[in-house]
Amino acid sequence: MKGVRNSKSGYLPSLDGLRAVAILSVICYHDRVHRFGILSTSWIHQYGSLGVDLFFAISGILICSRLLEEERVSGKISLRGFYIRRLFRIFPPAWLFLFTYLGLSLLRQLPIDIGGVVTSFLMVRNLWVHVAGDVPRTWYTIHFWSLSVEEHFYILLPGLLVLFRNKRAFVLALLSCAVMVWITIVFHYPFLQTQGFTLRTDMRLDALLIPATFAVLLTRPEIRGFAVRWLHPWLAALAFVGVFVLFQSVPSRLVNGAAGFVISIGFPLVVIATTLHPRSISCRILEWSPLRFVGRISFSLYLWQQLFFPNGHTPGAWPFSIVQRFPVNYVAAFACAIASYYLVERPMIRVGHRLAHPPTPGHEDLEDPPGKAKLG
Repeated sequence: MKGVRNSKSGYLPSLDGLRAVAILSVICYHDRVHRFGILSTSWIHQYGSLGVDLFFAISGILICSRLLEEERVSGKISLRGFYIRRLFRIFPPAWLFLFTYLGLSLLRQLPIDIGGVVTSFLMVRNLWVHVAGDVPRTWYTIHFWSLSVEEHFYILLPGLLVLFRNKRAFVLALLSCAVMVWITIVFHYPFLQTQGFTLRTDMRLDALLIPATFAVLLTRPEIRGFAVRWLHPWLAALAFVGVFVLFQSVPSRLVNGAAGFVISIGFPLVVIATTLHPRSISCRILEWSPLRFVGRISFSLYLWQQLFFPNGHTPGAWPFSIVQRFPVNYVAAFACAIASYYLVERPMIRVGHRLAHPPTPGHEDLEDPPGKAKLG
């Protein structure tokens, strides 16, 4: 799914805008409610956790689309190349954050959580018994639950695409349905609800499998043509908000649980609608330069904001709490994210691209300067 701005690189500016919306929502969720006269951040604070679901929708669509594009360009999907690029994309900035947090803990600036650090390094943070993060000691690594879910998805998806080349859409749709049925069963039977169960991979994988299913379906000209004609960004957004609000207003717990399925289906449709209509007003708003910049550093920002927005867990007895107060926390989080992006994340992505050349280079800022060889 390519936009018109930079079709050769496969870079979609609007996706950075959506990433910005996602990370800013997460930050507002972790921050306390602010009031400025008649204005308030209470609504964003209440629903800001949905920013993670938006990240899932973007990842599911983008990763699957790029794997399919690689197959179209080179004739096959290189599992080796994919995992090398993912390794250099995710782990260096993630490990830098974990080492920094561990160092602050050993210096008695923050409460220490060895179990959280170890399980985050292993990308199984969402499966650890103390996953909930409902006390200060476990808060500072809890955001690795979503990174763990994504890593498990990265292990699963490429193999499925390779093994079921002629039945990809069917297999992904079948798995999506199976996960949704399992989620319904778990919510129905309390004995299946272990601590932090809503963050487990089996309870969240539909948010990535459904977008991937849509990405496969969009390779079919008739489905893509239908989506281009009818799936306009404003229509998709209005439909999603309307159905989500409807489910939220119904008192039945069974029906309210269906709101999660609406999110898993609705967010991917909004993302697809935006990418298919790059000249729409919504897309132009998402391509606003400040939003694109925030979206570009969103991964590093997602990592580092956890130190500065303790979600009501402010440990007053710990020296580090001095930078967890507004507006210092915003300045500190963005400063760390920018440094992480330019000093670690972007250089390591480029190393990964050199070791395993992608069919398209992705972000335009990752390309070499004129006169040097391109990354892809």
